[in-house]
Amino acid sequence: MRRPALAKKRTITILIAVDVIERFVAEYDVPFRYDEATGELWRLGCFSLRFDKASLADREVAVGAYYCAMVREDVNLQLAEGLQLLRRSQELAADLKSEAGRLSAFGCYALARWFDAKGRLLYRCGNHALAQVAFREANGLVEQGIRRGLAGVSRCLADIQSNQIRNEFELTRQSGTEASKAEACRKRLKQSIESAEVCLSCGPSEYAAIEITRGLISCLHNWLSCVHVDSRPHSK
Repeated sequence: MRRPALAKKRTITILIAVDVIERFVAEYDVPFRYDEATGELWRLGCFSLRFDKASLADREVAVGAYYCAMVREDVNLQLAEGLQLLRRSQELAADLKSEAGRLSAFGCYALARWFDAKGRLLYRCGNHALAQVAFREANGLVEQGIRRGLAGVSRCLADIQSNQIRNEFELTRQSGTEASKAEACRKRLKQSIESAEVCLSCGPSEYAAIEITRGLISCLHNWLSCVHVDSRPHSK
């Protein structure tokens, strides 16, 4: 008689955790309430799962929880702690990626955001080459989710693309080729802005609209930033 009750309790726990993760950008990231969100996810046990014994839904929630925690450490510049979270959840993310075709809309979103958080941490550490790999993985997962018709996955696309393109521009700076790449990066950012505007016109939910708008603003910021400045002295 206890098994149905336990299953029901676990289902409720998952639903609460999913709600926190899906609203993370809109309600916790913008006002810097990271501790409130991650504290709730800790309380729900999202960081203490046995990955090898957990259901797909449990693993989707766990990877989403790690995404939230990694973003917190990135924003707070606690990079050692962020990289530790990355290492702890790397196996989980790889496991979920191998089952990408089975993921729910939430699972696809959470895994894409995990790779985006990984890219952000690596970018912050100056490892732009590995960050680019992570951002490509994130972008690819969202596009795969869109092709599968998973509702709501596209709300994080502009933000991920903005991070990916900005990181790519930083790579060109390291190689000294930003002069030839700056305009191409700005063109792609403009395309992401236009796509985000289309998404907003389709009437998304309130938290999705906030997330799309955040991505659009990020694209605008990077559109202004990805400019080659010629530092050579000019002859009079």
